[in-house]
Amino acid sequence: MLDPLAAWRDALSGLIRSARLDEALGQAAPGRLEWVITAAQVLGLAYPACLRPISFVPAQIRTVWCRPRPQQTPSRDGVSPPPGQRENRKPSYSPPTPATAVYRALARHVRRHLAPDGARWIARFIDSCDPFAISAWIGGSPRARQAFIDMLWGRAAEPGLEQRRWPDRPPLTRTAGQLAEPVQADCQVRGADHADAATRHWFACHAARVSLGALWRDAQARANAAAWSGVAAWADAAPSTSWRDSAWLARLMPGGFGFAASILADWTAAAHASKAMRQLANAARRQARRDTMWAASRGACLTWSEETGWEVVEAIEPADADVRRRHLLGLKDGSPWCWLYRAADGRFVARWNQAPLQVAAATPGAALAGLRRGARDYQRMGRVALPFPTSAGAVTPEPIATRAAADYQFFVAVVRHRQGFWQEARDLTEAARCYQRAHALPDVAGR
Repeated sequence: MLDPLAAWRDALSGLIRSARLDEALGQAAPGRLEWVITAAQVLGLAYPACLRPISFVPAQIRTVWCRPRPQQTPSRDGVSPPPGQRENRKPSYSPPTPATAVYRALARHVRRHLAPDGARWIARFIDSCDPFAISAWIGGSPRARQAFIDMLWGRAAEPGLEQRRWPDRPPLTRTAGQLAEPVQADCQVRGADHADAATRHWFACHAARVSLGALWRDAQARANAAAWSGVAAWADAAPSTSWRDSAWLARLMPGGFGFAASILADWTAAAHASKAMRQLANAARRQARRDTMWAASRGACLTWSEETGWEVVEAIEPADADVRRRHLLGLKDGSPWCWLYRAADGRFVARWNQAPLQVAAATPGAALAGLRRGARDYQRMGRVALPFPTSAGAVTPEPIATRAAADYQFFVAVVRHRQGFWQEARDLTEAARCYQRAHALPDVAGR
């Protein structure tokens, strides 16, 4: 009667797990047995019917199966570089472990696809030093949100990352490339002493993927909280994930091995249009701009050229959709807009916006210079005022800041002056929260 129980316990003892899960099991963490039993069932170890039924955890667990080929490629840890290559190759700042390899690959993927302009946004965060402004950017721009997530995730995965990446500088040898302790614990494989080096390398890579994915989900939650609360917080670089977020189990079988973990993070980048689709969209925009210009410019027009001088003819039609809108500089009344395009006879036409005045010349520069000279003559001789845009827009006066607001702005300015974005991040966030609680800012209270 107890034979199935004994076989099940022997099978559980042979499962491969992480050092962090081992620590949770030893400390009697809540829910540890339920998670292990559920993951073991996913790996094919059925729960004995002779035991009392338990409430399994509702979290979904995914499994990755690997069936190695007969001639398996040896592990990268055991492959030595060709002679002479080690001396000529620039040494890496990170230790050559599976965890750091996966981390660097994911960081490269984030920089290229998930947060392609993250460096510019983070530089903007540093220049601002204002938790209110940073929160507004995160809530209003998806790219700013992705950059903030990248910043939180990188600092949680690699302590001291800001010392070498923002701004980009050579890393410190004593801290470079060292991953956080929870990530290292997740990537320490326990119970795989009887497996070969290639299998242990495979387990370590998947463990790093799970652990770094948990940090990514945690960074996403922190970014959402910053956008919702109205105050950005980036002081705490330590991850707030638990053992359950990055727990995993693996099992060796005669035909291969399986790896079970909780739902992983979504590293999929937003869908980008293909080059052909981007070209079609650009052509449609150019055609719409050309049609808009021509609809407002057709008809009789005062025209000047070197060959004929001043004359009144029909407006010169663009030869294609390459119609460009430019400022006409060098006039004392302002910088009006004009259109610049090529005519069917090969000449370039500069056309005043919202006025029947155009110049045709052999080069774009000559056309703009002729339009500038013609505008002066037109206004002086014809006594006709050309439409100029207003030099300055209407200014809305801002309300006078209160003493508390002035003190907060002064504190942010002082921190910005001494470049304390990283060192004084906790003080900045606390000052913003105190000001928010004391004054109940309208933009936060209405959320």
